[in-house]
Amino acid sequence: MKKRFLLFGITLAAMVTSCYGPNDSVYTEELDVVYTQKKDGYDFATKDYFYVADTIMYIDSKGNITRNPNRRGEYEDVTKREAEALIENVKSSMKLLGWDENPNANPTDDGATFVKTAFMDIVISKTTYVGGGYYPGYWYWQPYYYTYSTGSVVVSMFEVNTAPKPGDPAYNLIWENFLSGYTRNGIDVHYVNQGVNQGFRQSQDYLAKPTPRN
Repeated sequence: MKKRFLLFGITLAAMVTSCYGPNDSVYTEELDVVYTQKKDGYDFATKDYFYVADTIMYIDSKGNITRNPNRRGEYEDVTKREAEALIENVKSSMKLLGWDENPNANPTDDGATFVKTAFMDIVISKTTYVGGGYYPGYWYWQPYYYTYSTGSVVVSMFEVNTAPKPGDPAYNLIWENFLSGYTRNGIDVHYVNQGVNQGFRQSQDYLAKPTPRN
């Protein structure tokens, strides 16, 4: 049986010691690193649309995991302004690369609304943490394992399996924008978004559509 767990996110040590492949890009500024990679051989031309989760996963210094906003619409540790600024920046970056947003995508359904649509999510981690949970929402889709290093921000893109067979994963990681150290001293949303934008620039050769927007 195929593994039903998705291993994603990398530690800073792994980033420094690994041999980067032709699809990987690394940008450093003092102690902070922007690392991007895509799934080997993946054809992004098969996707025309994107959907960004309207909540941000936050892992605090004790390893506690919250979603902002939570089910009651409240924000913990990450403010409404910070969460909205990060989400809107990812949306703007995708649109600048020529992608269209799919407003009808529904993460709680069986995947039917994700035809030709990539699912994207944002994670902020204040601690080095390895664990498991349910991804990308509160109660739907399958469990996963993850590894995040201290002060990291991860923007991930997934292909949703719209017609999974028994034993198949419900989603597959196809691209990752990993920022290490960007929240080491707190969340400066402007600085974080600079790193996120750098990651999109590193990946534009394969993420950009033929006629990107200006």
